[in-house]
Amino acid sequence: MYQRLMTVIILITFVLCLLNPFGFSLNYKHASGKVKIAVFAGRRVWYEGKIACSNMFRWMNLSATFVYADDIRNGSLSDFDLLCMPGGWAYGFSEDLREDGASKILDFVLSGGAYLGICAGAFYACDYLVWEGIRYDYPIGLFPGYGIGPLNEICPYPDYNMTRINIVNHSHPITSSEPPYEWILYYGGPGLHPYEGRNVTVLATYNSSNQPAIIAFEYGIGRVFLCGPHPEIEEDSYRDGTSFGEKLDDQGSDWLLMYEAVKWLVLREDINGDGMVNIFDLYLVAKVFGSKFGDENWNAAADLNNDGAINIFDITMVARKFGKRL
Repeated sequence: MYQRLMTVIILITFVLCLLNPFGFSLNYKHASGKVKIAVFAGRRVWYEGKIACSNMFRWMNLSATFVYADDIRNGSLSDFDLLCMPGGWAYGFSEDLREDGASKILDFVLSGGAYLGICAGAFYACDYLVWEGIRYDYPIGLFPGYGIGPLNEICPYPDYNMTRINIVNHSHPITSSEPPYEWILYYGGPGLHPYEGRNVTVLATYNSSNQPAIIAFEYGIGRVFLCGPHPEIEEDSYRDGTSFGEKLDDQGSDWLLMYEAVKWLVLREDINGDGMVNIFDLYLVAKVFGSKFGDENWNAAADLNNDGAINIFDITMVARKFGKRL
């Protein structure tokens, strides 16, 4: 017991000594590590979608910055915690970002960044997509599966309408407090079909066809959330900064769902769930340091890189995000 306590103290002291030279605040109440979000705003992005996403993140009290294809290809994602890819034209995204931009996005997520894709942003993340019966292989392969659209049983493209989305997983942190279903704007987005045997969680399905509408999964030590419909659009409110779909019946905002998605995406190191990566999370990892899957003191939440052991890599992940908060 004494030896384990000393190990915990030494590990915490070591990490805090590493943090101090780089200007991290050790007082969690005064930490200045607000999550930073990049919203892709390239020329093929749907204008109303990027405006609505930006206002949605500001509603969350988060910093949202428009980035363009050249920014991503030049490495700007290193300044952000999350990349939001809104609706638009997925093939246009591929043309603008090209292979080097796609590689930058994959590396960003692989090394701990987050990807939030809506409609075309979800299509772009697929391994391949099928649009109006024709297969296209230009997406970047972030998602181990394929997207199919448009879903004519909801409405043929370019029409749009509200569609019922059934929440099928209430054990996941994103949807644990969601009602049985939501009504969300549909505007040509995909059904998102994971390959068999891949570790992808289907959170919600389209009521009209039972195809997966919202999914979440991990990629490397990063996280991904893909949504076929448009939860960023507030049809009966102007707080999204647009008047798009104002004649439709929203039946309630989807922004709380998106807040939970952002929290899950960017704060995996927030082990105790207090909305910030701080000394308490560091303590929880250090407390079970050296344990392996199956051990009596095993804590799966502290195995941040999912390698079946609590080790220096998990400590490093907490240190890297120390002070981050919503």
